[in-house]
Amino acid sequence: MKTHWKKSFDSPYLGSWEVDEKQTERTLTTKEAKGEVTNGLKENSTKNIIYFVEDFKPMIANSGNSKIIKLLSGSAYLEDWKGTKITLFVKEVRAFGETHEALRIREKTKEL
Repeated sequence: MKTHWKKSFDSPYLGSWEVDEKQTERTLTTKEAKGEVTNGLKENSTKNIIYFVEDFKPMIANSGNSKIIKLLSGSAYLEDWKGTKITLFVKEVRAFGETHEALRIREKTKEL
C-alpha cells in the first residue's frame, strides 16, 4: 500500500486522503458533535467537529456537511447528532482556485 503525501502532516482530523482507496464510501456513527476552536486558514476559528463511535479521527464538518447531518439527524442542534449514521465519500471540488479532493456526506445513509 502506498502512502498519500498528506498523511505525513499528521493532521488530528479526518481527511479525504485517509479514506481507503478500495472502499470509496464509509458509513460511520456519530458519537459526539461540538463546536471547537481550530487552527486553520483562519486562526482560532470555531468549527463543527464530529467524533465517531468507530475508530476514526474526528472530522471537521463544513457548512454543507453540517446541513446534511442536520437533515439525517432531524435536528439543527449539535447535541442531537449523537448516534446519527453518515456515509462519507470523496468528491473533487473546486476551491481556492484549484481542484481538491474533499470529504462529503451522502444525503441518504448507506446501510452497512
